Amino acid sequence: MTSADQAPRGWYPDSDPTLQRWWEGTKWSDMTRPDPGPPDLRGKKLQLASVAFLTTGVVASWIAYPFIAGDPGPEEPAASAPTWASAMASVGVVSIVLCIVTFIARAVVRRHSRP
Repeated sequence: MTSADQAPRGWYPDSDPTLQRWWEGTKWSDMTRPDPGPPDLRGKKLQLASVAFLTTGVVASWIAYPFIAGDPGPEEPAASAPTWASAMASVGVVSIVLCIVTFIARAVVRRHSRP
């Protein structure tokens, strides 16, 4: 095998599936380390949750807004918003707060996952 055909130096799976072994570029070394396993997906899951919460909050608020902020006019008595509209507004506010919390959690996870 020529040097152009050889794999670059680095960590590769060992015959023991729980370990990785260092390839020196020309031969295997005696150095091993635990296999780190699949990449950490917590940051991606938090990003997806943040987007879902934000979308839910915007849609719920958009649906509830006309019923809560509607102008009854000068001659009509002010009517209270329907109960479901208040509930939708609450869902909107809670969802946006959860979006902010998951965004912060994602930033914390990213900071602590750096080597």
